[in-house]
Amino acid sequence: MDCGDMTTLPEAMGAGRTHPPRAAQTLPCRRRRGKHRDRRGSCRAARRGPLRAGPVRRIRAHCGAMKVQPRKRPTGTQSRAARLMVRRSVQAALSTVMAGPPLGAPYGSLVTVATDPRGAPLVLLSDLSDHTRNLKADDRAALLFTEAGGHVNPQEDARVTLMGRLVPDPDPAARDRFLARHPHAALYAGFTDFAVYRMTVSHAHFVGGFGAAAWIDDPADWLVPADLAASVQARAAALGALRDADGWRLVGVDADGIDLAPPAPPDPGPAEKDPGESGRVRRVAFATPLADADALDAAVRSLLRDGAAAGAPAPEARTL
Repeated sequence: MDCGDMTTLPEAMGAGRTHPPRAAQTLPCRRRRGKHRDRRGSCRAARRGPLRAGPVRRIRAHCGAMKVQPRKRPTGTQSRAARLMVRRSVQAALSTVMAGPPLGAPYGSLVTVATDPRGAPLVLLSDLSDHTRNLKADDRAALLFTEAGGHVNPQEDARVTLMGRLVPDPDPAARDRFLARHPHAALYAGFTDFAVYRMTVSHAHFVGGFGAAAWIDDPADWLVPADLAASVQARAAALGALRDADGWRLVGVDADGIDLAPPAPPDPGPAEKDPGESGRVRRVAFATPLADADALDAAVRSLLRDGAAAGAPAPEARTL
C-alpha cells in the first residue's frame, strides 16, 4: 500500500487494486526524499503486492516512515519523580476486573495508600468490598495517582498509573507501615475481614505534564534497590522516637524521605474529633534520595532541625 498516494479509505480498501488512481485525494508521506521514493515520486511500498482489505494500521504498516516507534527508556529523573509522587499520595483510584455481574467489566474505586520501603504501594482492603472480591478472582489491578498542579487544564497536572498484581501481604511490617501513614485506620484494621495488600508493580506510566510522558517497563527502574531499602530500615530502627521542635513525631523512614505525625492534642472536645488536614501525617522528602544508608542519620536530623513538618504541604485529599 502506498502511504504517499493513498486514496480515500473506502476506495483504498478495495480488493485486488495494486495502486490508487492519481486523481484521488491523497495523504502526504512523512518521507519527502531519498530511497523511500522511486523516480515517479511514489512510495515503493505501494508495489510490494496487491492491496488487501484490512484495518488502517495494516495499511500503514507497509510504510516504514509511519511505523510506531518503540518506547524510550525513562530517565532516572522521571523514574524518581514517579516514585516520589506515589510516596506523597494518601489516596488513589483502584481499577479491578469485575468478578460478578457485569462480568469482566472494569471497576473503579477509591482507596487510601501507603508504600513499603522499596516504594511498592500498600492498601488496606475489606473482604466485604467489591474490589476485594474482584482481586480474589483476578489479582490484576491498576492504581492511578494524581496531584493538583494549579493548572486551569487538569491535563497539565502530574499523574502516575501503576499496573501489576495486588495480593495480600501477611507481613506485620507491611501493616505497621500502612498504619504509620494512616493511623486512623487502626480503628478497623484489626477486624477479621481486613488485610493489607501489596502491589507487585510490573509497569508504570508517568505523566509529568502536558506532552511529558514516559513508560517505565522495568521494575528495577521504579523501585528502591532491595539491599539499600533493607539497610535504611535497619538504620531507622536505631533512630528511635525523634521529634522536631514543634513536636512532630518521626513515624516512618525510607530512602526517599520521612513521615511525620502531628503532636497529639491535649484533650480534644467532641467538636474536635476530626482535626482535618492538621491531623494528617505529613510526607517530607530528602533533598535527593539516599544512595547509601550511612547518610540516613544526618539527613533525618537535618530535616527535623529545620522544621520540615511546618514547611511540608499537608496531604491533599482529592476527588479522583
